[in-house]
Amino acid sequence: MNTVEQLLKLDKKKLEVSTKDVEIKRLGVTFTCQAIGLEEYNEIQESTINMDKKGNIKGFNLGSGQLRLILAGIPTLKDKELLKYFGVQTPFELIKKLFNVGEANLLAETISKISGIDVIENADAEIKN
Repeated sequence: MNTVEQLLKLDKKKLEVSTKDVEIKRLGVTFTCQAIGLEEYNEIQESTINMDKKGNIKGFNLGSGQLRLILAGIPTLKDKELLKYFGVQTPFELIKKLFNVGEANLLAETISKISGIDVIENADAEIKN
């Protein structure tokens, strides 16, 4: 069976966005993390690259990437009512206010795993070796 035939027989339920609930015990709140798509992943990757005027890569802003990943995977953090309640202007400020380092890492790691990002990174490592 060729690829087209296999895709035509694919159960479309496999295309639904994966989710996973993560409880932040310190806050007593459970967040529903959702997988991000390829386009969002690429945008996050591009936003973390620092380039000079000539287009050469100067470095990476991994902290910004983590914030963007959390925001993409937990869209409820964009809620205007939440921003107003916590006295912040942007969802990024809200994330910084709500979560400590370990909690942010847990959320980003969860979103990465359900999005298959850890699979991509492991494949890259295998290719390099």
